[in-house]
Amino acid sequence: MRPDLMIMYVSQDVLRERLGALGIRLHPFTHGNVEHSLADIIEMGKTVGAEARGREIVGRIRETFDELRKTAPAVKPTVLLVHNRGAGLLGSFYSVGSKAFQSELIDIAGGRNVFSDLDREILEPSLEEVIRRGPEVVIETIPSPASAADIAQREKDWQTLSKLPAVTHRKVHVVAEDYMLVPGPRLDLAAMKFAQLIRGGGANP
Repeated sequence: MRPDLMIMYVSQDVLRERLGALGIRLHPFTHGNVEHSLADIIEMGKTVGAEARGREIVGRIRETFDELRKTAPAVKPTVLLVHNRGAGLLGSFYSVGSKAFQSELIDIAGGRNVFSDLDREILEPSLEEVIRRGPEVVIETIPSPASAADIAQREKDWQTLSKLPAVTHRKVHVVAEDYMLVPGPRLDLAAMKFAQLIRGGGANP
């Protein structure tokens, strides 16, 4: 295929060595927090000769963040973010700690990550711990596309935790939007979607 440029994750050492030996130009990247992601957008722009476009995208994202911060509620509800859960049961699933970019987006959007006190990116909480922390909003992210039946089943699953504040107040949301899972040029869309779900309306992406 003779690519001019290979964009790859920084930990792919073997692949990087092989491609480098072939003289292919490489742009390694890593997942990181929001600021790291914004800096990488600019670096990517420089790499492909589109630095101005990269800075334009970052400027747009920062403007959205500023607007959301200005309109954030005075009291931020606690938010549980869920991913990688099998439909039909509330067995095991993953959430995020303070090092995940989604935790920052939740804060920007006007919420507070229920696991923001944990200094890690990914965690696998027990149901007992979720119940103990009592999140006021549950946002479950799944890959797109998703059927209406799958979304309805996932929402129904949470009804087994009837005393959870998010369930009691009908604040359980299942979202099939890939940009909620990827740190990149759609961070503003993700932040707006978080705001829409956390605040209960407005801020549509």
